[in-house]
Amino acid sequence: MSTVSPMPITEHELEQVERANATTATPVVFVHGLWLLPSSWDRWAELFEESGYGVDAWLARRPETVAEAKEHPEVCAGKGIGEIADYEESIIRKLERKPVVIGHSFGGLRFA
Repeated sequence: MSTVSPMPITEHELEQVERANATTATPVVFVHGLWLLPSSWDRWAELFEESGYGVDAWLARRPETVAEAKEHPEVCAGKGIGEIADYEESIIRKLERKPVVIGHSFGGLRFA
Protein backbone atom coordinates (compact mmCIF):
# COMPACT_ATOMS: atom_id res chain seq x y z
CA MET A 1 0.00 0.00 0.00
CA SER A 2 0.90 3.67 -0.27
CA THR A 3 3.31 5.47 2.08
CA VAL A 4 1.31 8.70 1.82
CA SER A 5 -0.32 9.80 5.07
CA PRO A 6 -3.90 8.52 5.19
CA MET A 7 -6.86 10.74 4.39
CA PRO A 8 -9.27 11.10 7.31
CA ILE A 9 -12.51 9.16 6.96
CA THR A 10 -15.46 11.45 6.35
CA GLU A 11 -18.61 11.61 8.43
CA HIS A 12 -20.54 10.15 5.47
CA GLU A 13 -18.34 7.04 5.33
CA LEU A 14 -18.50 6.61 9.11
CA GLU A 15 -22.31 6.76 8.94
CA GLN A 16 -22.31 4.06 6.24
CA VAL A 17 -20.06 1.83 8.36
CA GLU A 18 -22.25 2.33 11.44
CA ARG A 19 -25.36 1.51 9.40
CA ALA A 20 -23.75 -1.67 8.06
CA ASN A 21 -22.55 -2.70 11.53
CA ALA A 22 -26.01 -2.14 13.03
CA THR A 23 -27.42 -5.10 11.09
CA THR A 24 -26.59 -8.78 10.77
CA ALA A 25 -26.68 -8.57 6.96
CA THR A 26 -23.55 -9.28 4.96
CA PRO A 27 -22.26 -5.86 3.87
CA VAL A 28 -21.85 -5.19 0.17
CA VAL A 29 -19.45 -2.41 -0.77
CA PHE A 30 -19.87 -0.94 -4.25
CA VAL A 31 -16.84 0.97 -5.53
CA HIS A 32 -17.43 2.90 -8.73
CA GLY A 33 -14.89 3.94 -11.32
CA LEU A 34 -13.55 7.34 -12.23
CA TRP A 35 -15.96 10.02 -13.39
CA LEU A 36 -18.90 8.35 -11.67
CA LEU A 37 -20.70 9.04 -8.42
CA PRO A 38 -21.91 6.66 -5.69
CA SER A 39 -25.43 7.13 -7.07
CA SER A 40 -24.37 5.18 -10.17
CA TRP A 41 -24.87 2.08 -8.00
CA ASP A 42 -28.39 3.01 -6.84
CA ARG A 43 -30.25 0.38 -8.86
CA TRP A 44 -27.79 -2.36 -7.89
CA ALA A 45 -27.90 -1.28 -4.24
CA GLU A 46 -31.69 -1.56 -4.29
CA LEU A 47 -31.50 -5.06 -5.77
CA PHE A 48 -28.97 -6.23 -3.17
CA GLU A 49 -30.89 -4.64 -0.28
CA GLU A 50 -34.07 -6.40 -1.44
CA SER A 51 -32.06 -9.64 -1.35
CA GLY A 52 -31.07 -9.10 2.30
CA TYR A 53 -27.62 -7.53 2.04
CA GLY A 54 -26.44 -4.38 3.76
CA VAL A 55 -25.24 -1.91 1.13
CA ASP A 56 -22.63 0.85 1.06
CA ALA A 57 -21.37 2.75 -1.97
CA TRP A 58 -18.39 5.07 -1.96
CA LEU A 59 -15.23 6.32 -3.52
CA ALA A 60 -12.72 8.25 -1.50
CA ARG A 61 -13.60 11.92 -1.32
CA ARG A 62 -16.12 11.71 -4.13
CA PRO A 63 -18.78 14.42 -4.08
CA GLU A 64 -22.34 13.16 -3.76
CA THR A 65 -23.76 14.98 -6.79
CA VAL A 66 -22.64 16.07 -10.24
CA ALA A 67 -23.14 19.70 -9.20
CA GLU A 68 -20.82 19.23 -6.20
CA ALA A 69 -18.23 17.49 -8.38
CA LYS A 70 -18.22 20.39 -10.84
CA GLU A 71 -18.06 22.95 -8.05
CA HIS A 72 -15.21 21.21 -6.17
CA PRO A 73 -12.98 19.26 -8.61
CA GLU A 74 -10.08 19.56 -6.16
CA VAL A 75 -11.73 16.95 -3.92
CA CYS A 76 -10.46 14.13 -6.11
CA ALA A 77 -7.54 15.85 -7.82
CA GLY A 78 -4.03 14.64 -7.13
CA LYS A 79 -5.03 11.34 -5.50
CA GLY A 80 -3.05 8.28 -6.53
CA ILE A 81 -4.29 4.71 -6.77
CA GLY A 82 -2.41 3.69 -3.62
CA GLU A 83 -3.77 6.58 -1.58
CA ILE A 84 -7.35 5.88 -2.65
CA ALA A 85 -7.00 2.12 -2.07
CA ASP A 86 -5.52 2.71 1.40
CA TYR A 87 -8.40 5.04 2.24
CA GLU A 88 -11.03 2.56 1.12
CA GLU A 89 -9.27 -0.29 2.93
CA SER A 90 -9.33 1.76 6.15
CA ILE A 91 -13.10 2.12 5.79
CA ILE A 92 -13.69 -1.55 4.95
CA ARG A 93 -11.63 -2.64 7.97
CA LYS A 94 -14.14 -0.83 10.22
CA LEU A 95 -16.88 -3.23 9.11
CA GLU A 96 -17.61 -5.94 11.68
CA ARG A 97 -18.30 -8.56 9.02
CA LYS A 98 -16.31 -9.39 5.93
CA PRO A 99 -18.01 -7.58 3.03
CA VAL A 100 -18.64 -8.47 -0.56
CA VAL A 101 -16.72 -5.85 -2.57
CA ILE A 102 -17.97 -5.07 -6.07
CA GLY A 103 -15.94 -2.67 -8.16
CA HIS A 104 -16.40 -1.25 -11.64
CA SER A 105 -13.58 -0.03 -13.87
CA PHE A 106 -11.08 1.87 -11.70
CA GLY A 107 -13.12 0.81 -8.67
CA GLY A 108 -12.39 -2.85 -9.48
CA LEU A 109 -8.74 -2.20 -10.30
CA ARG A 110 -7.98 -1.10 -6.77
CA PHE A 111 -9.05 -4.44 -5.33
CA ALA A 112 -7.58 -6.73 -7.98
